[in-house]
Amino acid sequence: MRSPAATGSTKGVGRWVRITGHYDDAVSPSCRGTGDHGTVGLEPEIPRAVAVLGCRLVFVVTDVRNVA
Repeated sequence: MRSPAATGSTKGVGRWVRITGHYDDAVSPSCRGTGDHGTVGLEPEIPRAVAVLGCRLVFVVTDVRNVA
């Protein structure tokens, strides 16, 4: 995932870039489980602890730089 506050451009193809980021983002504790995309909303919500763990495992990009 790319943080809304991330800097640097992602436009262009075929170039080397240096990615900076982190796991266990500060907003991870606020994650909540929702149903899968395309479901009708009747599925049980996943436990909060499982949703938070899943969010902590997501790599959040905070900067993208071109590399010569």
